[in-house]
Amino acid sequence: ATLGVPGLGPAHPHFATMGGRPDSLNPNQLSQRLGYPGFASLPPALAQQLGSLRGRGVTNQASSVKQNMTPDGCILWEVQLSKTGPGDRFGFAHFSGYGEFLRARGQLEAGEATPNATPVNTPGRHAEGGSAPSAPSRRAPRVLVVREIAPEGLLTMWNRAHPGNEVLAYDRIYAVNGKTRIEEMQQELRKNQSVALRFVRYPQMFAVELRADAGGPKPIGLRIERTSGPAAELRIEEVLSDGAMEQFNLAQIRLGRFHLVVLPGMFIRRANQVQGDADSMEAIVTGATPATLFIRRGDQMIRRAKPGM
Repeated sequence: ATLGVPGLGPAHPHFATMGGRPDSLNPNQLSQRLGYPGFASLPPALAQQLGSLRGRGVTNQASSVKQNMTPDGCILWEVQLSKTGPGDRFGFAHFSGYGEFLRARGQLEAGEATPNATPVNTPGRHAEGGSAPSAPSRRAPRVLVVREIAPEGLLTMWNRAHPGNEVLAYDRIYAVNGKTRIEEMQQELRKNQSVALRFVRYPQMFAVELRADAGGPKPIGLRIERTSGPAAELRIEEVLSDGAMEQFNLAQIRLGRFHLVVLPGMFIRRANQVQGDADSMEAIVTGATPATLFIRRGDQMIRRAKPGM
């Protein structure tokens, strides 16, 4: 089975797994499948919230829009927009999350064209004309990322009519009128007067537990910088190819859990039980496994020219 949501149609390849739902696997099962004893979880406050939401939709009674939350913290919902006049615009700018993910992982140069994601038996596993399905390096989420929402447009009107369920910048579109390939979703937005958009919002915080493997402790493998401000977070500048974090990332990519991949531009809020002490946090992060890192998503890492709306 794959991760599906009642009322939102079949599971999307963005959530593709290796024969089982990733959220249904306990840490020991993940270790056996992936060959590496590391896993991600949600901070306790969000995990407690999930306990009350899991298995049912979250509905805004005023707007009758249903949001569904997956067990690992993604929120899914659908938005329908229709142009009724010549001046109507959907009113948002977007870019390919597929290409941006590969660029963040250093697998596309800044000026290199984004490859098209082509479905195979497990959709999204390799790029058209690119790597073979067995190579996880070219797997990436087939989503459109909302760059900016125009102050006047159909999406802003929808947001005003649905308080509590608003689409925000950096929410991700994983289907447009049932189409899930990047180029097909873009074409649907260009050619159609009405669109049904399926959105996913990634968890803003998640915890990564990196365990020592059979060979003993392994370097965590992050290059970090300290940030200014009272939070005393550490900003991730690079994920090193020979460290435990990259092994963890490759495991998440194989499972299709792209929302749990740690990328440059994200922030470490806490290391083990240490928070607010940059010296102690840095000593943990630049050390070796075992370690538990609380990661805050840094969507501001994406800096690109604004496309037209």
